[in-house]
Amino acid sequence: MMILFSVANFLQGANREFLYYSAYALFLGVMLLTKAIYNFRITTASFFLESYLDFILMNIGIIFYMVFMKIFLETKSKYPFLYKLYTSGIVFLLAAMLAYTYSHYFTNNYVFQNLIETITKLLLLLMIIIFLVYSFKFWKDKLLRYLFWGNLCLLLFSILSFAAVLMGSFFRDISGIFGSSLFYYELGLFLELVFFLTALNHKNNKRIIEQTKERESLKAQNKLQEYEKEIAVYKAQQEERQRISVDMHDELGSGMTAIRLMSEIARNKMKENTPVEIDKISSSADDVLNKMNAIIWSMDSGNDTLDNLISYIRAYSIDYFENTNVHCELDIPLTIPATEITGDKRRNIFLSLKETLNNVLKHSDASELSITIEINNNLKIQVSDNGKGIDKENIRRFGNGLKNIAKRMEIIGGTFKIENNNGTITTLELPL
Repeated sequence: MMILFSVANFLQGANREFLYYSAYALFLGVMLLTKAIYNFRITTASFFLESYLDFILMNIGIIFYMVFMKIFLETKSKYPFLYKLYTSGIVFLLAAMLAYTYSHYFTNNYVFQNLIETITKLLLLLMIIIFLVYSFKFWKDKLLRYLFWGNLCLLLFSILSFAAVLMGSFFRDISGIFGSSLFYYELGLFLELVFFLTALNHKNNKRIIEQTKERESLKAQNKLQEYEKEIAVYKAQQEERQRISVDMHDELGSGMTAIRLMSEIARNKMKENTPVEIDKISSSADDVLNKMNAIIWSMDSGNDTLDNLISYIRAYSIDYFENTNVHCELDIPLTIPATEITGDKRRNIFLSLKETLNNVLKHSDASELSITIEINNNLKIQVSDNGKGIDKENIRRFGNGLKNIAKRMEIIGGTFKIENNNGTITTLELPL
């Protein structure tokens, strides 16, 4: 099951270290399986297993385990001492297997062969002790802590298993599996495996968290880049708006002013014989100049504040009704918050108000006009007059103007309402 688990992990995550762990599990599994099959049997296979093969299988399995640990713990970068320890251990085990093989096949010195096996096992136990001492220094590292407990269990039960081999007569008196040295070694391996799986689960969870953080970091970076692009586009748009407004003011403004001045000079020269067309030219020049000033004001990014909008509305309204029969009053808050409002919203709000004032002057027959501005979460502009009101059943003469107001307010996310109440009340409202 451990081999299948390790191979499945490799196939799913392409983690190379699991191939080494599966090889470790395979060689130890083969050793334990053959032990179970040939134990207490006098055959050629059991003799070969006991005298040579089990030692080789154990060493090969442990070599794969050491390679696995080097990769699993990233010892080369994180724990250089463990990297050197495991590298030395692999070299030693290879040398021990070569010496053991030479002694087994080319000499009759079985005492020396047995000495190699004993020294190897003692050194392996010593390596486990060194690992335990070293990992204890890094107790805060949860991954090493799990492996510490696993190796500690393997050490204790390996010592018990080794003792069972050395004191065979004592352990043979114990009935059942508790008298078998192999049982204690297998129990140590099982507990080491349990703690390894716990460590693996911890590492996988940690990796998932790190990958999630990395994905979130990449998302945040991508969003930041998008915001930076949007800011760059916005700045470019602002600069272009500024350039166009300056060009319009310098080029078109001066041209329209010149036309108006020349028409005034021509009218003064002709006096009573002034053609009507000259008056129309002067009036049209005034009208175009006023409209152009409004466009320049709306395009200038320096005016993108609520305070500037209200100041402009106040100045325009007073100027608009200055030479008319309509008395205009404004009710404006004493303090205006420093709220930014974009050029398109300023322009649409202003043009909607301008159309409303034009309707009052042309169609209402009013003598009094009140403009009330309220600011909370919304900007609310209410225009009230004392005129004859609006006939909602017959609004053809207001048709396009009212439709344009409604459309402009809808574009910028605002609302428009017109009603009769001792005159006409027009309300423009925009969320801030």
